[in-house]
Amino acid sequence: MGETRLQNIDPNVVDFLTFVIGNLSRRLSLSQKEVYNRLKTSGILFDYLVPSYDVLHTFGKEYLMDDLVSFMQKRGVAEKNCLFQTETAMTDEAKFSVLDAKFARIIAAMSDQHNVPLEQAMDIFYNSETSQLIAEGVADLHCRSSRYLADVVWDER
Repeated sequence: MGETRLQNIDPNVVDFLTFVIGNLSRRLSLSQKEVYNRLKTSGILFDYLVPSYDVLHTFGKEYLMDDLVSFMQKRGVAEKNCLFQTETAMTDEAKFSVLDAKFARIIAAMSDQHNVPLEQAMDIFYNSETSQLIAEGVADLHCRSSRYLADVVWDER
């Protein structure tokens, strides 16, 4: 599992993956780093989500999240009886969507600035301390440019 890797992931796929990781994080009450690593190690990220992007990105959010949680449970990377957070205020939902898009731009900028594949940039980003700080809203880091934050994350590795 998880052995097939793509050298050049389409930026639209990265947008989709950050959307999925962000929503699963909120749904399962886990950090985005934890969700990313569970999806990656179980093979769901690069052996299911990436190759199935053309179909999966057309699904509604709730259906997609339910499907992915079920798949994660079958792969043993989500609790069978986990409680889901499904209700969030619309303002929170909008904030999370903007943050997910910001993450995609940081990943794309890091890939571009440091000439690494998007997959590697995702791995570096989701395993960085800075990504956690941005997600937590620390020091208004989300207000900084994506290119600046890409360098901060890069320097942290």
